[in-house]
Amino acid sequence: MFKVVERIDFEWSNLKDQNYKGKVSYLAGKARRAITLSRVLLEKCSDLFTKKSRTGMKHSLACYLNMLEHAHNSAFEEYVPKPYQGRVTIFRASKQPLGIIEDPTIGWGPIVDGELDLIEIPGHHLDLMMGSSVKALAERLKPLLNKEQQKVVLNR
Repeated sequence: MFKVVERIDFEWSNLKDQNYKGKVSYLAGKARRAITLSRVLLEKCSDLFTKKSRTGMKHSLACYLNMLEHAHNSAFEEYVPKPYQGRVTIFRASKQPLGIIEDPTIGWGPIVDGELDLIEIPGHHLDLMMGSSVKALAERLKPLLNKEQQKVVLNR
């Protein structure tokens, strides 16, 4: 249920500020994605119903990406982080999903034994790598990368 509420919140935040043309375009993209996911499910179901492995047979790119997403989610769920002694910079979206814990470090606090910096980027956590959020992220990331690059040059 939490994921459903989180998804509705995300979609609404993406949709509400757009003009009519933007809303139609956004919804059309969502419809195309739903059709692609339906094809992926049909592809997977055909494997189950025929009781044949498609080994050696090609899946669609969408199917491979869906399998990759499932592998990523499994790895995420099984990973147990170990304490880290160094410095960590967290780039955190200003709009967090509904129901998430109020921990500003989003779970990193207990893991990091070194310095922990928190940089907030405007936007929703799912669109941190899109649109104006990318520009804001790049603006905050660039000075940090330049600083680290200077350290490398000085240590040569």
